[in-house]
Amino acid sequence: MGDYKNSDFCFNGESRFYDINKSGTFLPLLGLNEENEILHTLSFLAGVMIWSQITDLPISLYSTFVIMARHGFNKQTIWLFFKDLIKGICLAIVLGPPIVSAIIVIVQWRSLSGYLCLAFMFVLSLVMMTIYPVLIVPLFNKFTPFHSSFLVSTKSNYFCFALDGTVGNSFLKESLDLRLRNTLPPSNFL
Repeated sequence: MGDYKNSDFCFNGESRFYDINKSGTFLPLLGLNEENEILHTLSFLAGVMIWSQITDLPISLYSTFVIMARHGFNKQTIWLFFKDLIKGICLAIVLGPPIVSAIIVIVQWRSLSGYLCLAFMFVLSLVMMTIYPVLIVPLFNKFTPFHSSFLVSTKSNYFCFALDGTVGNSFLKESLDLRLRNTLPPSNFL
C-alpha cells in the first residue's frame, strides 16, 4: 500500500483513488463483490475518467472557444461542445468495459497471455477500423457524398484520377469545426 502513496506524485492523485478502491470501501457501497479484480479495475478507470473529464474541461473550453475562435477555426456552439462531450463519455462507457474486461481475463491466463493479448489487440484493431468510420464517426459529424465538383485544385484532381478516375464511395466531412478550414486553399494536399 505504501507504493501507491509514493506514486501519488507521478499520477496526480489517481493512486489515492485506487488505494480507496482496493481497500474494499467503494464497491460494497454499490452492492458489488469486493474481491473481483475486473470490478476493481473498471471502477478505478471510471473514477480516473470522471476526474480527468472534470480537470480537463476548463482547458478544453478555453482551447475551443478562445484560442481556436481567435484564429477563426471554431464555429462550434457551447451546446454542440457539451453534446459531443456527453456522446464521447457514453461511447467510452459502452465500449470501454468489455475491452478492459477482456484484456484482464487474457492477462489472468498466465501461460499464453502475451500471445493472446497480442491476438486480441490485433483483432480489436481490425474491428475498430471497420466500426469507427461506419458507426462512431457519424455520431459526431455529418457526411455528404463527395462529388467531382468539389475537386478544385489540380493536385486533388491528379490524385483522384490517378487512382481510377472516379470519386467512388468518398464522403465530405461536414462539421462546424472544419467548415471554415475547408474554404482555405488546399496547398498541402499531397
